[in-house]
Amino acid sequence: MIFSPTPDGKLPVGQDIWFAFGIRLQDWVVSPDEQILMQWHQGDGSILLNPFLALLLKGDTLRIDSKFNAADPPSRTTTSTVTQWQSTHAPINAWTYFVLKARISPFPADGAYLKVWRDGVPIVDYRGPLGYNYPESPPYLKVGHYQWVTPYNPWSDAAPTKTVLYRSPLLVQDPAGKYSEVDLRANVMSH
Repeated sequence: MIFSPTPDGKLPVGQDIWFAFGIRLQDWVVSPDEQILMQWHQGDGSILLNPFLALLLKGDTLRIDSKFNAADPPSRTTTSTVTQWQSTHAPINAWTYFVLKARISPFPADGAYLKVWRDGVPIVDYRGPLGYNYPESPPYLKVGHYQWVTPYNPWSDAAPTKTVLYRSPLLVQDPAGKYSEVDLRANVMSH
């Protein structure tokens, strides 16, 4: 699933946005390979870039990583990565809710930030660059299970089938600052 609050399918850069969703790893079997469960991505294929924000799962450890690169053009080798949070409590057979508030920009002067709550508890409060200096390919959001099978990621029938359930992913622009974490989490939980 890919979606965005703008008609052309892009996440706004330099503006306050919220994203909330529920996630449940249904009958999950822990494995050593890395899974991406949610990502904010940027790139059009001409420059290979990793997601600049991702919720990842490896074994039973959940992790949120962010990346930034103000170089023109950006590249994987010049990109900085920040592990924002990790926990060894994966939500197997239980719902957990994430709410994110962010301003995307690779430039510190733009006031970029990332705040994340899990089940109403703040887990990330980061002020700093977020995303890539790549205006030719604006950022977009992807929700869904993405399994890293090998470094080049071809699909493999040997990879175990896994079920990830998502509840009501919600993406909101908030130029007036009228929303709160409680509002978004309540909306997602009610559906």
